Amino acid sequence: MVWPLLENLSQAMAPNVEDSQMKVAILNSLSKRNTYVEIKQVMLQASLVDPRFKALPFLNPQEKLKVQEFLLHLAKAMNNSSLEYVIIKSEPGAGPEDGIINPPKKTALSSLFGDVFVVGDVPATLTKKEQLAREIKTHIGEDSVDINTNPLKWWHEHAYNYPLLYKVAKYLLAIQSTSVPSERVFSTAWHIVTAQRATLAPENVDKLIFLKKNVIF
Repeated sequence: MVWPLLENLSQAMAPNVEDSQMKVAILNSLSKRNTYVEIKQVMLQASLVDPRFKALPFLNPQEKLKVQEFLLHLAKAMNNSSLEYVIIKSEPGAGPEDGIINPPKKTALSSLFGDVFVVGDVPATLTKKEQLAREIKTHIGEDSVDINTNPLKWWHEHAYNYPLLYKVAKYLLAIQSTSVPSERVFSTAWHIVTAQRATLAPENVDKLIFLKKNVIF
């Protein structure tokens, strides 16, 4: 939700002749954040997999397509493995939890009669690229959810429908949107490693910081 928030702030604080110096400084700071292309692309991809902001109303159609292409490239890289095909399961519990299985092996009988005598529904076999493109298209085509929805919980509940895109969504939505948590860890270390405790072993410092940040008194 970082990029939608930046866009809303930029629009709400559009410059005018009566702007204060503080407002101008905030606008300049926001505009500097837009200059890092790589970071912007990551934030846009995170917005696309976020079921609340996937419409990307602040982008034109060409920019939306570009974000989808970057997301497809990232998804392909993350799902790259020895498996070349995915099986589209017809019902829950029909296959492995991640929804990826090997194509059925060809036997002599199936080669001879498979196209004529077909029993039941045969799952569709797609390449991973086709399946990823299909999942992205389906995800974008669905309506956006309520703004108060927890995106990670939503993806956990819909992982079955998007077995490949689910992995990418978890990766993108788990990225820290601010450096404050890591800076607080450094502040904690500064209070632990004092002049009187300068001989603390590094592993003990790690343990003390862990206890400080995780133990609830």
